[in-house]
Amino acid sequence: VLGYAVMFVGSFAGLGCGLLASWVGGLGWGVLLVSVFFGAVFGEIFPVLRPFMLGAGFGELQFVSRTASHPWLPVVFWAFVGTFGVSFSGLLFLGPGAAFTRRGSLLTGGVRVITLGCVGLLVCGLGGLSLLLLLLQVGSLVRPIEVVEYGPLRVLVHAENRAEVEKITHHLDELSVEIGAAMGQGEPLVLDLEFLGAQDNHGGLFTGGKIRLQPLAERKTVAHELAHAHAFMVSGPAAIYQGDHTRFFSEGLAEWVAKRVVGGERIPAIAGAIHAADPVEFEMMVEDEAWTAERDLVATYPLGEVFVEALDQVAGAESRACVLQGIGEQGRTPIAGLALWVTLGQRCGFELEAVIERFEALLVEAAPDSLPVVDAYVNDQTVFVTASTPARVVCRFRRPSDGDATNYVHIWADDEGQCDVPFNFLSSSTVEYQVGFEFADSVVYERWIEAPTR
Repeated sequence: VLGYAVMFVGSFAGLGCGLLASWVGGLGWGVLLVSVFFGAVFGEIFPVLRPFMLGAGFGELQFVSRTASHPWLPVVFWAFVGTFGVSFSGLLFLGPGAAFTRRGSLLTGGVRVITLGCVGLLVCGLGGLSLLLLLLQVGSLVRPIEVVEYGPLRVLVHAENRAEVEKITHHLDELSVEIGAAMGQGEPLVLDLEFLGAQDNHGGLFTGGKIRLQPLAERKTVAHELAHAHAFMVSGPAAIYQGDHTRFFSEGLAEWVAKRVVGGERIPAIAGAIHAADPVEFEMMVEDEAWTAERDLVATYPLGEVFVEALDQVAGAESRACVLQGIGEQGRTPIAGLALWVTLGQRCGFELEAVIERFEALLVEAAPDSLPVVDAYVNDQTVFVTASTPARVVCRFRRPSDGDATNYVHIWADDEGQCDVPFNFLSSSTVEYQVGFEFADSVVYERWIEAPTR
């Protein structure tokens, strides 16, 4: 009943606005369109005003259990607008309505010219911006590129960056051989490493045929991506087909190998902090879609690294190559994540339970003595965060169930622990947010929470 009542008020308000606009003749369409346009713009900039803007809707029913409710102020406002529109139109009909219609018709020509002029300016502005962006893109493509060869590996680099990149890639062929040996892969890699830019939020990316890197990527990043390339030589495309069950291992193995050939923290402290803040469930980690829906996408990098260390301690150095080969043998055949890892354990001669036990023990050993406990809630499109001990707190936002990290928005909380929900997320009825605290040059995140935006 409440829903029908709200719909009736909305229809009544639309009727009143339409009747009022009709008294200025054909100009009424322009008035309505301009009102809807400005309503949409101001509704995005000031979401709190959206329920009071023409054409933007005025809220949705909110349910607590089976009881529905609706904000009363927008309903009262639009009931008043409808009543005013219908009443004033009735008065015009009884009096000077004809004069209004004639005057509105006289303005139609001028409004048409102004409208066409605005559209023309908008098109010219967008066209000029598009041309400028195209010229900038073409300019970046025609920058001189030089090639440096390291045996079967080629490095492509912008000429002005060559000296710096050569410091990063010295003895690159020897580095690749060392990485291959750690992966049980003896075949030399033949591929290009492009220091010409990579995807946002990535220092580098192995695409299957080449490695794309940021112009001045670190040597550890280069080693990480070379490890991916060697792993692909062993497992083949099955690593992609089974990626939902093996991404933590793939990223962890690449990071584990990179640190052992280039140098770095053996057991990352951030992994211990993640486990201490919210114990890791292996059953969830081997189902990446479920993990990403609830927990930090990037957390599987350090956690996977610790898992590889546990595997190495329990099953020996040969187990890494054996697992990669087993993934390759699985191919496209569908299998549940836990079942896949039980199968890999049987193939490679290790007890999965023993590896998991060692994995959890390493996480406990790496855990810090104490961590802040963060709590958060949303009120009026602002996230309020509290921490049990002083800590730098961050919020990040995404649309519901969006697993693409490039779409996430990160906002550091202000001194009062507040993060405003970004306005581009307010067009949806709900938003997912995740809060975390800074730790060891990284962030420990809580689980994703879905909250209403209206």
